[in-house]
Amino acid sequence: MLAINGVPITELGKDDKLAEHIRTALIVIKKKRYWKLEFHESKIRASVPGSTSGRVETSAGILQKGTSKYVFQGMEHDITYFTSQAKLANGVTKFKPNYIDFAGPMPLDPKRSADLIFYMTCVRPACAEYTLLMKWQNRQPGADLFYKVEDILADASIKNVHSREIAKVNSYIFDEDFGLANDILINLAVGHGVPNANEINIELVRFNLSNSLLKQTNGKYDMVKINNFLDEVKDTSLARLRSNVLVAIEKRMIINTKTSTGKNAWYDTTAEGKKRSIITTFPVGNDPQTAIIRYLASKPKQRDEFEQFVQAGVIKPKAGITKHVIENIDEPIEGSE
Repeated sequence: MLAINGVPITELGKDDKLAEHIRTALIVIKKKRYWKLEFHESKIRASVPGSTSGRVETSAGILQKGTSKYVFQGMEHDITYFTSQAKLANGVTKFKPNYIDFAGPMPLDPKRSADLIFYMTCVRPACAEYTLLMKWQNRQPGADLFYKVEDILADASIKNVHSREIAKVNSYIFDEDFGLANDILINLAVGHGVPNANEINIELVRFNLSNSLLKQTNGKYDMVKINNFLDEVKDTSLARLRSNVLVAIEKRMIINTKTSTGKNAWYDTTAEGKKRSIITTFPVGNDPQTAIIRYLASKPKQRDEFEQFVQAGVIKPKAGITKHVIENIDEPIEGSE
């Protein structure tokens, strides 16, 4: 059963908008035959060492209060899940249970447990977003997600996409007919932190780049890193730009520091390694390396001058890459807002 602000929903009529809102969700919940809550990915640590059963280690779960805040039409309400109630001497209704324990996979019957499903998935912020119930879910930014609704089709779709992306990475690195040219691979390897990529054998470059991209942590691939690599492959000149930026940073041909007004900025440097002219500023909170790459990628002329500047290996006596942008240092970086 559910109660709204201490009143069982069964005692509230159709004129109560929140009660009707919840009843609509219960109809949707009951139409879905199979419900199961399982640990969110962030709570699955790793396969148990030496285990052949596929069992995984997880967190200890979460003990949740039976009453929680729920925002509806800009106002907070107390929503309670209960299985029994009793009137106290002072007239206050006491609902039980006081707590609901989620400690692992929880199959739920929508006919008998629709109220509990609603409370666990829509009221409690510990549940991950679920497409079917997004309209009712009480999502809170930054909430610590403990569980999610099992969605076999969605999970399979995500795994299939990941498998295809991993296959693409291997094809680009290792395929002799359709893989990337050696010079492009080297640029990509430098951009992804492969040591001495410009000096070692190309087969070792391939091996180290693959290891960097496809390394698993707790049995999971870093899909952000993989997708960034695939995006760079679409524009191989972007891979070259990223490599040149890293070289310029390493050789202190450019430095990231503050302007006299306290803004974050990239400067080119003098022969002594001191800041000289502003290349671009960027907002607080932006990754400095990503900021300069995005800026130069959006400015073809400055990008060409920058790459010539780096490849020459010397500091030019004139402003060079900065001479076109000194008057526009407050121009926002594309994609940074």
